[in-house]
Amino acid sequence: MQPATRDRALGRLSSAGLARRWCDGAAHVRLAGVAPGEILAITFTRAAAQEMTTRLREWLQFLAGADSAAARQFLQARFVPEADMEAAQSRARLLHERVLTAQPAITITTFHSWYLQLLRNAPLSAGAMGSLTLNEQTAALVDEAWELFAEQCRRNPSGAGATGLDVLFRDHGRESSRRLLRNFLQHRADWWAYAGRGDDAVTDAIERMRRALDVDPDVDLVTEAFAGARLKADGMLFAGLLERNSPTDQAVAALLNTAFHSNESTAMFDALYGALFTGKGERRVRKSSKAQQKRLGEEGEAALLAHHAGLRERVEALKARLVDQQSVRLHVAALPAATGLLEAYQRLKRDRQIVDFADVEWLAYELLAEHEQAITLLYKLDSRYRHILLDEFQDTNPLQWLSLKAWFDASAAAQSMPTVFLVGDPKQAIYRFRRAEAKLFDAARDWLVREQGAAVLEQNESRRCAQPVLDIVNRVFTQEPTYAADFRAHDAHDPALPGRVEVLPLALREITATDTVEIDQTLRNPLTTPAHDDEDMRRELEAAQLVGKLGEILATWEIVSTSPTAGRRPATYADIMILVRRRTHLHVYERALRRARIPFATSRQGGLLDTLEVQDLLALLGFLVSPFEDLKLAHALRSPIFDCTDDDLMLLALRAGATWWSRLVDWPDLDPESALGRARKLLSRWLECADRLPVHDYLDKIYFEGDVEPRYASAVPFAIRDAVIANLHAFIERALALD
Repeated sequence: MQPATRDRALGRLSSAGLARRWCDGAAHVRLAGVAPGEILAITFTRAAAQEMTTRLREWLQFLAGADSAAARQFLQARFVPEADMEAAQSRARLLHERVLTAQPAITITTFHSWYLQLLRNAPLSAGAMGSLTLNEQTAALVDEAWELFAEQCRRNPSGAGATGLDVLFRDHGRESSRRLLRNFLQHRADWWAYAGRGDDAVTDAIERMRRALDVDPDVDLVTEAFAGARLKADGMLFAGLLERNSPTDQAVAALLNTAFHSNESTAMFDALYGALFTGKGERRVRKSSKAQQKRLGEEGEAALLAHHAGLRERVEALKARLVDQQSVRLHVAALPAATGLLEAYQRLKRDRQIVDFADVEWLAYELLAEHEQAITLLYKLDSRYRHILLDEFQDTNPLQWLSLKAWFDASAAAQSMPTVFLVGDPKQAIYRFRRAEAKLFDAARDWLVREQGAAVLEQNESRRCAQPVLDIVNRVFTQEPTYAADFRAHDAHDPALPGRVEVLPLALREITATDTVEIDQTLRNPLTTPAHDDEDMRRELEAAQLVGKLGEILATWEIVSTSPTAGRRPATYADIMILVRRRTHLHVYERALRRARIPFATSRQGGLLDTLEVQDLLALLGFLVSPFEDLKLAHALRSPIFDCTDDDLMLLALRAGATWWSRLVDWPDLDPESALGRARKLLSRWLECADRLPVHDYLDKIYFEGDVEPRYASAVPFAIRDAVIANLHAFIERALALD
């Protein structure tokens, strides 16, 4: 890449090279004498933006203070020509100071932060943001929109939205329909880009779909197909040939004849489909054989094979048309309901003067591509930014690319196209649930190559993974049809770096006695007979295997540092990261790790309230709110806060009294120094101010007077002590945050 001449460049890199090459590009542009304010770097997450900022700053600090040999080696690794080396070294010494003092500064940001900057700096006449506030948490707002939409449907049950919702609930169930419509809300920007925002958007979209699929949703395609005599006649001939064949074919022929004599089109189609396709929808293959020729003769076998192939093609085509028709019918029902929910959602946000991230993307796209102020804004962008670096492009969604493309098209038309350095790896696309589309990488690459003569740079050498790991990656992606044609095998930067891939045995469900006996078909009386439900323990088995493997790793594995002076060292817990597909069952693995006294830090959202120490505090607070709750009192007494034993609880349970608390209060000879005596004194004091103090202050009082942290620190294993104390801090901090 030669940034000084503004040649366009696009990079396609492996995972290990993404961040490094991204910063290489920024450093290279700066070495060419470009002002920091002319550089716009956009990445996908805030963490990535911060990582890029930190890495660039560290490199500039290194160049400012490194000796000549080290600086030369650094620049050579970034392909600075030898003829330019002396000048580049001189500029490199000053880069750090110039970047720190530059006005305007280099822009390293995320897509959404950049969009917000565009919208807030847009002319007032554009009305892009105005006084709107960004709302990042929309779950409660979506639920409120559901209630508003449901009320509208109740008021107008014959409306298109209510009718469509009834059809969805009837054909697809309540939960599936809710998921479908919520998913539409997430993709509303794609809907607006496709259909527009006019009153006829739904009608036009359905008509476009109907024309594209060439199918009428109101026509009975199966009846139409059997209306002529040919399909039924050919089917009956096929059945007649099957009657002369094997016993299996004779049974199929009997089913076909029954269906044909019923003259009911759906039954005939189902019978033909079952004869020609498997239950999984795969084609049934019929070949020539000597036994078949003996039964049917050569002409009969040829006729059977010809009828089988011909009918299969026609039935398969009819099945495809039925699928297309079902798709159109689904959209006829779903689009009015989805747009009704969308309107309720947008109205709530308008009333409250808020927007979410999808709105921000749409407003920015409109401003750049469709608004009358677009020319002014694009001119400002061209005047400011001359070098664009786009990181993790495989996670970009279509609207983000359209916004950028509108800018690039306008720049190219004005002959002021900036340098574009695009980095990504479609194999690493992980944000499909946020509308990301990995295929956009290829589309953007092809556009830059075709329209701007971009150079494609490939990096298939990984600094992160050892070769045994890459061998598995190569094997997997070579067999993937999506990647097989263009995939190039990856190699490790250091082939000698040790590594391994192991697969634990599959955790299988244990077969119980009830799995092998005949199921009783009689109805169960729920008042006298409990339901039998065998618990699926496969996750627990897998978690146990994981804990066992961790023990083996800690006992036998060594970490080999890439630094020649560091050598080898034993593996520690801090070297291990556990990745799961989703958070749904993460608590199972956490529980197994906790039982094994293995320290861990989790990213599970909402897991704080599930921890034992917080459950203890919730039980204590529950008792202080409702002193008649015996179970909550027993839970609190048994916790490390009071450290009562089972014998203490048994003595309390055997005493007379309406509630456990009344028994504890009325215990005349209770030793005040005992665990129960201490609990009575503290609980009495805390009950006196239960309705006067804010929750945070109340918890602070409990923590201080009850020695909560020291007691938990002495009660739990050393390996999880820090995590328990951190959870106690987080709980009281949450009380303060929620007020």
